[in-house]
Amino acid sequence: MLTYDKLVAAFRECGLEKGDVVHIQGNLRRIGPVDTAPERESILEFYLSAIQEVIRPEGTLSVLTPFFDYGRYGTPFIREETPSQGGVFSEYIRTRPGAVRSLHPIFSLTALGHLAEDICGKDHYSSYGWHSPWTELYKRNAKIIALGLGTNPGGTTIMHYIE
Repeated sequence: MLTYDKLVAAFRECGLEKGDVVHIQGNLRRIGPVDTAPERESILEFYLSAIQEVIRPEGTLSVLTPFFDYGRYGTPFIREETPSQGGVFSEYIRTRPGAVRSLHPIFSLTALGHLAEDICGKDHYSSYGWHSPWTELYKRNAKIIALGLGTNPGGTTIMHYIE
């Protein structure tokens, strides 16, 4: 079972530090059980708290908060209300107080923390172009974590930006 202290230590061993900008994508189910109450909210708070303990208030966390139904079915995208289709952790981050979501309706990012507005609050209409939140992450030397995705970095959307 993954304990809070082990997760914090793992984030530090990965090179995360106070003040970092970090982008996380993952599949929390693949990690296994965690040492917290079995309720969804408790599990999601377990991960967020561990990240925030390492990067502190000076740091910023971003996640992919896509809404594929806009492209597939023409379903309206409302930046502040449309749920993320990128998993429970990304939706959890999107709904935290102070979270800022970028404007792109299909491949938006949401950031939480010190630089959230700088990264996601601009008029970014490009999903991966030079004028996008991905560039803001690049400019800030963001650290990318594939949480529960194994050793294949292709599971993270940053690969589209690199392409």
